[in-house]
Amino acid sequence: MNLLEALEAYGCTTVIVTQKVSTTKAMDQVILLNNGEIESSGTHENLLNRSAIYREIYESQHERGHIQ
Repeated sequence: MNLLEALEAYGCTTVIVTQKVSTTKAMDQVILLNNGEIESSGTHENLLNRSAIYREIYESQHERGHIQ
């Protein structure tokens, strides 16, 4: 069992700070910060569709093979 699976089994609200889009894909809600301000929020799919910054991060990590 990995950390994300263990947290889900625990059944509590959890805040995870990450720069890895592969981690955000599993989250119910993602809050994207830019220079300390909330730029956008939503699911991974929502952010891909409406946030240029999130899409840029996703594409950068995908090109490097960090995301499947």
